[in-house]
Amino acid sequence: MEAENNSARQVRVVMVPVDCLKHNPHNERIYSRDSEAEDRLEKEITQDGYIRDPFIVTKDNTVADGNRRLAIARKLGIKEVPVAYISADSDDALLINSVTHNCRKRKLTPSELFRAIDQLWPVYEANVHGSPSAGHMSREARATRTRELVGADVCLEGRQVQRYRKTMQQLVECDPDAWERIKSRPDCYEEAVRIVRASQAKGAQDCSADAVITKSLTNLRVTIEAATKLRELAAEMRPKEVRDLKAFLAALGVLVDHIQATRAQSRSEVERAE
Repeated sequence: MEAENNSARQVRVVMVPVDCLKHNPHNERIYSRDSEAEDRLEKEITQDGYIRDPFIVTKDNTVADGNRRLAIARKLGIKEVPVAYISADSDDALLINSVTHNCRKRKLTPSELFRAIDQLWPVYEANVHGSPSAGHMSREARATRTRELVGADVCLEGRQVQRYRKTMQQLVECDPDAWERIKSRPDCYEEAVRIVRASQAKGAQDCSADAVITKSLTNLRVTIEAATKLRELAAEMRPKEVRDLKAFLAALGVLVDHIQATRAQSRSEVERAE
């Protein structure tokens, strides 16, 4: 697999009928549509009357690089295009070649990187875990190696790959269904960050409210214990002293009511925030 991570070797360029070529299914899963870029490319091809740069194509005629040009060629009625065949005999190899070629041609958006890393991670993780040296590597070492391999494909450092991975892990933890809802959005990375931050803010708010409630409950328990002891003492006191004690306990009841009201208000504020 690591050998497939290298640039595809273009042996020779041949002219191939457009009708023989197939779109890469990974494109829709990773890349956002850029209408302005497509319009510019279409104008260039229309002015030239042909496509200059060769398509990078697998042996089964799936386009690893050149899917926008393929769509434009069909739209303009171009019959043949230049093709350079590569050795990519698996879906994983097609994915890797597609990502590496696109990253070398242009800077991917954060959302495209987010989707590409999500697609590439399990491929390289399985490769690293299945390597002969895996048995001698710690869990962290395997994760580091996976980050390096993915980073090489998307032109990022390992720490940058980890940032995207961490966001994905946090997203799944706070909302397991969120990724399915947002992954097709052109701003899916920004939306994922927003969801994670909102969840973290809510968690912090919940913790703050819980702290207030816990303190109130502690005060309430102490008050109840004190009242119980006072009642025990009252049994041994004279009538006047008992009357004074009842007045004190009445005042104490007001305090208890206040604590309970504070607790109810804290709960209400949490519910409104939700």
